Amino acid sequence: MVELKPQADTFIRKLSGGQKKRASIAVELLGDPRLFFLDEPTSGLDPGTEQNLMRTLSRLAKTQKKTIIMVTHTIQNLDLCDRIILMGTGGRCCFSGTLQEAKMFFDTENLADAYNIVSADSKSWEREFTKFQKKDYEIQEAVGEATDAIKSRLRKSSGLRQWLILVLRYMELIKNDVMRLAILILQPVIIGLLLYIVSDENVFEVYENTKTMMFSLCCSGIWIGLFNSIQEICKERNILRREYMTNLKLPVYMFSKFFVQAIIGFVQAVLLSGSFLAAVAKDGPGIFFDSYSFEMIFTVWIVILVSEALGFLVSANAKSGDKAMVAAPFLLIVQLLFSGILFKLEGVGEWISYGTASRWTVEALGSIVDLNELPLRMQSEYPMIEHEAEEFFEATASHLKTCWGILAGMTVLLLTVSIWSLRRLPKDTR
Repeated sequence: MVELKPQADTFIRKLSGGQKKRASIAVELLGDPRLFFLDEPTSGLDPGTEQNLMRTLSRLAKTQKKTIIMVTHTIQNLDLCDRIILMGTGGRCCFSGTLQEAKMFFDTENLADAYNIVSADSKSWEREFTKFQKKDYEIQEAVGEATDAIKSRLRKSSGLRQWLILVLRYMELIKNDVMRLAILILQPVIIGLLLYIVSDENVFEVYENTKTMMFSLCCSGIWIGLFNSIQEICKERNILRREYMTNLKLPVYMFSKFFVQAIIGFVQAVLLSGSFLAAVAKDGPGIFFDSYSFEMIFTVWIVILVSEALGFLVSANAKSGDKAMVAAPFLLIVQLLFSGILFKLEGVGEWISYGTASRWTVEALGSIVDLNELPLRMQSEYPMIEHEAEEFFEATASHLKTCWGILAGMTVLLLTVSIWSLRRLPKDTR
């Protein structure tokens, strides 16, 4: 529509001034608006570029049925406008009509002359125009028809179509950010190998070592999830606000983000858990399968999802990406302190732990590898030492399902609160 196909693969910063103006119009066209308000779109452009831009706007109005209202101080291409309004001092309407009617009204062939005479006595020209103008019922009727058309189009806006467009757009953005995409893929592999390096050779064979590694795997998943999503909403808040004002459904927007991040999170869970398990080269029976690898990967994926939902909540309320990242260490510390691994929790601390993803993830992982059945390190030297089973790591299908269900519930709750937080967008002054 804006004749920028030859520049499809060109960065915005490398476009000319006129091309940048047209690109900014193209951004607005993404939402398929029926009404445009443009404030001096041709300012700073050379005459040729100005004419091209005005012709583009005129073509949009005529072929795409767009209503374009623009403020301008240049008169070279006013013949492309269907109606012009001349404003005098104090916002007085001194004329409204076609270019030819304006020349007749001011009795001049050069509309530039009207600037001076209107500026000299705006009140008088406002009175003259009041006598001259016709009844405005035709204008009001046209505005009413345009409003009805806009409302009808908004009502027809499909949530599924919005979701599909948003998903494809988000995936395109991720694909184009090659450096970030590389980090998202390489980070879990590197973390998995680092976990192997610090793990003991007795991992999955001795209680203490295995418990420590399950806790480390949980914390790694939490960090990866937070890193994935904590800047994803605040960095495009201005765009979201504009699209929300043109009937974007917030739940659709949030679930489009979450859907893409869930796919990324699954790949990361496979890479994180898979690289660690492959390096350790040990396996054992799980609760539902003959190998606990599948259940561990699924559990790590769920904690990544919870952490992504938590990141979305922070991002929905943050003013900028930098301020959102400030909250990340605090959130991670809370997960560490109240996981029930580093410290024995009682009273208020125990109640807080029920609201952390780390507690339920460690419980799930501990149940999967059946920590209660693993011997303590000291039992190899002192067999008489008894190892009491902990409810924390009950290796039963019901307990594992409970942990997974709580984590899934946390995800839904965090996403719901995030959507509710974004409802304040119309009042956003940031």
